[in-house]
Amino acid sequence: MFSNEWPVCRILIEKIKKVFPNVPVVCGGEAATADSHYIMKTTPELDYLIEGEGEEKIWRLIQQLESERKLEKVPGLIWRDSNKIIRHNGNNTRIREVDQIPWPDWSDIPVENYLGAGLGQSTYNRRVMPIVASRGCPYQCTFCTNLKMYGTNWYARSPSDVLDEVEFYIKKYNIEHFDFCDLTVIVNKDWVIDFCKELYSRKLSVTWGLPSGTRSEVLDKDVLDWLRKSGLERMNYAPESRSSKTLKMIKKGVDLDKMNRSMKQALNSDLKVKATLIFGFPDQDWKQVRANFTYMFKLAFIGIHDVACFPFVPYPGSELHERLHKENKIDKNSKDYEIWLTNNIFNKVGGMKSYSQDITHKQLQWLVIGGMSYFYTLQFIMRPWRLFTTLYRLITKNPITMLENLTYQMVLSYFVSKKQFAKNITISDEEYDEEFKDKHKIGEQQNKVI
Repeated sequence: MFSNEWPVCRILIEKIKKVFPNVPVVCGGEAATADSHYIMKTTPELDYLIEGEGEEKIWRLIQQLESERKLEKVPGLIWRDSNKIIRHNGNNTRIREVDQIPWPDWSDIPVENYLGAGLGQSTYNRRVMPIVASRGCPYQCTFCTNLKMYGTNWYARSPSDVLDEVEFYIKKYNIEHFDFCDLTVIVNKDWVIDFCKELYSRKLSVTWGLPSGTRSEVLDKDVLDWLRKSGLERMNYAPESRSSKTLKMIKKGVDLDKMNRSMKQALNSDLKVKATLIFGFPDQDWKQVRANFTYMFKLAFIGIHDVACFPFVPYPGSELHERLHKENKIDKNSKDYEIWLTNNIFNKVGGMKSYSQDITHKQLQWLVIGGMSYFYTLQFIMRPWRLFTTLYRLITKNPITMLENLTYQMVLSYFVSKKQFAKNITISDEEYDEEFKDKHKIGEQQNKVI
């Protein structure tokens, strides 16, 4: 879950505990790790919380619950002792041999509902599956929760294991595209080239994407050519800002000149290129904002296809979140904290919030929307033929660039009613409660971990 989804998860935990009062309830994952003490403090129905990677730790927890119950032996566990005092074991160990982690079991998930709807992170109108090839990130960006969840160690599966999983999904689900959901999949040049070569040699006839973006350090001409040859369509770069002052504050550690050369090489390799910029950082002033707009002009001039402008979001667990909390700009003791969490990832333009002393909330909204409008106006003026290409791909239902995907999504949302879209997969809370109780009368007496 993302942190903005925690309030819904808390309600679910309360409902589960009401039906199964004697069953241990465990929570974990990146958002839970980031806000672990707040979650345990405010959710008495939750018995245990596991920080970091959970595969080995939950198994150790189950062993202890079934035997000697020495919870101190479970690394990364947070729990309440017999006096209701919250205890924390620490020792957030990592799994190094990630090839040994079993593939996800999708058998109890209605996968066809998603595949049939053509939903994906980097593309639409195809049968798309998510996949993870690595864990962790070696970088220390202050707006990211990676350090608390994983530290700075990056571990990757072998290319053959990843592609065996892809091939399995092709045979079982007839997928046409897969999206990497890694924090940073492109770190090691040799790994990337080995992956692309094996994907190309298997002739799987699938495309793939990197929706969360990537670093540019290893993206030279050789790597980019292999990425395109193996089926990658879009390359997402994440400069975040053109201002050296901002980059230093967020500890981005990126060489923008080298990234710009990589973007040009990606365009020469026939990849669709996108860059992301963030507005509303703490301490960001108008000089830094102007640097971003100057940079967008340069990006339009060299010919990249998309620029995504985002408002800064202080994720719980990130360094900047902790800073804002200490400055009393985020109040975890407030009854409105969960409302703030819900709106922390903006779902509408009016929900954007600036954390810069110089930029108001309203100005941030104009910067985000205006920044993208500014870039696309420049792009279509400099390369008017791209407008006709975009219209053609929309008409033929084959969106590729970010602009095309967003436009396609808006058109789809407008013409397809929510009722029709959710047919056969949505029931009311009252219907769910009754069905849940009927199906699990026996389960109330069983010793299972939910």
